[in-house]
Amino acid sequence: MVRSPGRSRNPERAPGAGVASLYHLVMESLLLLDRAVLAALASDGPATGRGVNRKLGGAAPVYPVLRRLERERLVASLPVAGSTRRARLYRVTRGGQETLAALRLWAANPSWANRHKAGPDAG
Repeated sequence: MVRSPGRSRNPERAPGAGVASLYHLVMESLLLLDRAVLAALASDGPATGRGVNRKLGGAAPVYPVLRRLERERLVASLPVAGSTRRARLYRVTRGGQETLAALRLWAANPSWANRHKAGPDAG
């Protein structure tokens, strides 16, 4: 069967419908990773990126997350004195603590999570 370029295989599914679900999956993953990094820093106090990575099991890309959280002023960092490498000590800011509390509340309330998954236009 030859398909025209503008038609999808499933006529009930609009073209581009998968993009919205992919967007929500990516956003949910970022929120979970942000929450995990913030929680790791908040639980044991300031730590280096390597220390955060160890707390999370070593499989998460923590350095890009730490840099993004620092740009958003949710974490702050200082260079580690006497270190021969470019180690930085990260700590959660007040804004980071508030964000972590909001993320925990969001995760604990299923109706909010379901509303988020439904999409921004879902009312």
